[in-house]
Amino acid sequence: MSGIYIASKTKHADKWKSFRSCGFPIVSTWIDEAGLGETKSFQNLWIRCINEASTADVLIVYQENYAEVLKGAFIEVGAALASGKPVFAVGLPETLSVLNHPLIMRCDDIQGAFKMASKIVWAVNEPCAGYSPDRYCFGCTLGYARDSSHWHTASCGTKFYKCKKDVTAP
Repeated sequence: MSGIYIASKTKHADKWKSFRSCGFPIVSTWIDEAGLGETKSFQNLWIRCINEASTADVLIVYQENYAEVLKGAFIEVGAALASGKPVFAVGLPETLSVLNHPLIMRCDDIQGAFKMASKIVWAVNEPCAGYSPDRYCFGCTLGYARDSSHWHTASCGTKFYKCKKDVTAP
């Protein structure tokens, strides 16, 4: 399965849906049934979560603050690591020993994690239509970047790394 798997508390599902609507290839199906009573089968959910986490190109694990207690996210991280997939960690306490795993990289913020994850997704999969993560504002309506002199905020409100002003593809 090509794309980015997100492991976090379910309360962040809308945030991940927003990233997905901006064009990020998020493959986590749990975000579509994160509300109370939306999951029809937890057995099916866990089978999907483990499969998606272990077959995605990369996993991002997100903890907004230390008061959040991650549980299922660490199972998903384990599935990704067991499958040799890179993991980008945002917000996890430095004291967690799992952060010493060679496939885990800490990121300062979610934008940095998505930038790195998108580069891996692009590198693993065939580049299409001239797409390059260094020249494209991920999923924004502006298209290809020629000038990396300013920050761009996508239509979903997410601030991405440097982007361009004109919309002409190379």
